[in-house]
Amino acid sequence: MREFDLGAVTAYALAVKNGFKGTEQEWLTSLVPNLSIGEVKTVEAGSPAAAVMGGTSEKPVLNLSLPRGVNGCAADWNQSDPAQPDYVKNRTHYEGVEMVEILPETVLDMSSEVQLYKLGLVVGKTYKVVINGEAYKCVAQEIVDGDMTCAALGDIYTLTDGGRGTMATGEPFVLMEYPPELVAAEGIHGAFMFIPFGFNESVTTFALAVYGDGLVLHKLDNKYLDLAWLPVVNESLIEEVHTVGNGNFKSDKLNIGIVYAGMPLIVYFDGVRNEVVVDGDGGANNGHFFYINDSTGTVVAIISFNQYGYVVQSTEGAHTVAFYLPEPNRLPTKFLPDCVESVTLQSSTAGSTKRFKLTVDDTGVITATEVTD
Repeated sequence: MREFDLGAVTAYALAVKNGFKGTEQEWLTSLVPNLSIGEVKTVEAGSPAAAVMGGTSEKPVLNLSLPRGVNGCAADWNQSDPAQPDYVKNRTHYEGVEMVEILPETVLDMSSEVQLYKLGLVVGKTYKVVINGEAYKCVAQEIVDGDMTCAALGDIYTLTDGGRGTMATGEPFVLMEYPPELVAAEGIHGAFMFIPFGFNESVTTFALAVYGDGLVLHKLDNKYLDLAWLPVVNESLIEEVHTVGNGNFKSDKLNIGIVYAGMPLIVYFDGVRNEVVVDGDGGANNGHFFYINDSTGTVVAIISFNQYGYVVQSTEGAHTVAFYLPEPNRLPTKFLPDCVESVTLQSSTAGSTKRFKLTVDDTGVITATEVTD
């Protein structure tokens, strides 16, 4: 039989034939690269990410380039500018500081005496002054003139030829507010003086408005509102009386005309608040009643109502009783929108639990539809 030398037939043998030096185990270990992370670089937002392999085949090194996140920053609930990166989207409501009108547009005729409103300028705060449609951003400065100290907006330096102020600010006017004590003492007409000096001399009439920082409440959108009555949290006082002894009777107060079975009441008995529901029908003498319990559940008073008023049956001694009617409570009105498409109201019929949705059409006709869900 002829024999043929096929040479190296294993991968390790081929590796040795091609120059690998070491044991078979060392060769197997060399097949797993010793990968490491090299440079990780942050590049400008919008740049493409990149991964570049360096090093050797035995020890490859991966270098990464990662783009910076666009406008990355912490969210700020009080940020009111939607264009800012920290603005919280889809907020239901918030309060924010914005430029609000502190002087409505007022037409000043420089040829006659003008009485103006007080502005309440604060030195160091920023204001916007709009004159004949042109807006100027001004920081209130302090002016000292003899015994008078006041706040002013505009280019004080240029007005006084460098006599006051630290630098020219560029506005073509000065708006100077008199201090309250001077207005009161001297009887000055108007609370501030408007001095235009950078306008055409033929212009004698100016439309002036001033804006300053103010707290603006952004109300809830209608879609977030359920205008049905919310749980009771308020209490309205009906009356407060002092009872003495057992079975004290008080007539012509809280009579049966406004008390009915199932009616919720809030009763303070000796200063302890009790939420009760008027119960039963005890006939003409004691039409409706409820119990007051102490912390252990023991009945300490029975209060019943008849056609004359109410009767308090309790232990001997002086007791204080105060009756309150529960009041439905809505969201604070400042959070409600200026206009709503409908309002849901509870029926005012004694003992009724029905609710009705009120709507109005273009002719002013109001429609009430019962809410059943």
